Order: sequence, then structure tokens, then C-alpha cells
Amino acid sequence: MSTAPITYLTTPEQQHLLFLCLPLKETPSLPKPTVDLVSALGSMLAGKQLDGAPTAFDSRPATGVHFTMSFAQWAPGVNPWFPAPSLPPPFPIFQVPPPSSKGKRNLLVVMAIYDADFGPYIGAFTNSQAFSALLDLVLLNLDETDFVSDDDPTSAVNILANNGTYANPDALVQLLMRYNHADPTAPITAIFPGLTDTKILKTSGGYPDANQLWPLPQAKIAFAPSVPPPKPRQPL
Repeated sequence: MSTAPITYLTTPEQQHLLFLCLPLKETPSLPKPTVDLVSALGSMLAGKQLDGAPTAFDSRPATGVHFTMSFAQWAPGVNPWFPAPSLPPPFPIFQVPPPSSKGKRNLLVVMAIYDADFGPYIGAFTNSQAFSALLDLVLLNLDETDFVSDDDPTSAVNILANNGTYANPDALVQLLMRYNHADPTAPITAIFPGLTDTKILKTSGGYPDANQLWPLPQAKIAFAPSVPPPKPRQPL
């Protein structure tokens, strides 16, 4: 029996791209070998604790993260863990402008494919006190000189000074959008349309008739509109 092709996807069934380029402080606040920025972020997105032990519940269905990658791009000569200079790729997006102080600044690049809208995706992290504390430790180790003033409600300094991410989830969303180079309303046409993370993680019945819906060609899919997050404040 044949299965009709998928021609429409609601917003929760869609996937979107996150592409963050975060300006890090020159000196990382997380000393190695205890933990480093990239491994801490990987643990968070994989639903694990910093020591690699699983959390009390599997967070992946809630966060809807299909795929994630991250790397720290250290400014030349400041990498405290590797003596060789670290040069950025020759693309404008990876060239973090130097701060007004003329000091050096590093870059944390994060890419992820996630389910649903940007707000629910980030909210799955900020609704958890444990995840919020990790976001404070990992993602808010920022040098936002020339991007936004410290007294701005959406700055990393201001969020941390006012009880952190858990108390300021909307401000965090706007901070992330300041450095998100992907369009959170542009859906990604997946090989398996509608294959959400929740469905992937079901032991049975998660994605019915997958063998009939793949490989392509698929029928043209109409995507329901996605809700854009609040616009970030303009850089100084």
C-alpha cells in the first residue's frame, strides 16, 4: 500500500538552523582539564551532565536538537591550551571585530538543527534551572564591547548581574539573536520531512512509512509560518 507524500508541515514539525558566532572573553573562565567551553556545550545539548553522566531525564525531545556542532576559534597567540597560533577561516562571518580596547577576542561558533520555532527551542533550556546555570557559565562568557553596552537589558553582563538566564529568558533570546546568522523562520527541507527529534527518539512508531517517503522526489511542501523572535537592539 502506497503512502501519500507529505505536502504540508506545521511549525512544530519543521526544522530550523541556529548559527551563532559568539564573541568570547580573551581568557576562558572554564579551566582545562576540568571542563572546556566546547565539551560543556556538547554535554548540555546531549542531555548530559558536565562529567558525562546522563541527566535525570532525556532532554533531547524537549530541546528538539537534531544535530549540533561547536568549536572555539581562539585569537592568534591567546589559546591557553595549545601553543600554536590559531587563525580564523578566511570568511567575514568568522572575523570577530577587535574591541575598542584593542585587546584580543575569541569566537565560539555553534551550529544546530532544531525542531519548531526559536522561542520554544531556547525555552526548553531556559525553563530548566540546571540548563540555565550552564548557559550562564558557557554562553555568557562574552566580550560584547562594540556590540552592546553593559547596561543594556540584553547584554551578557546585565543578564548575569540580574540573576542570570533563568530569571531573564527573553533577554537571552534577544542576546542570541544578536549573534545568530541564520534565519529562524526559514525551514530546512529535510530528507525525512516532519522527522522531529521526538519522533526519532521513539522506540517504535516514531516515523511511520519512512521507507515509502524516502528517497526523494517528494511533493512540494507548504510550510506554515514561523513566529520570528524579538528583534535585537542595534549595535552601538
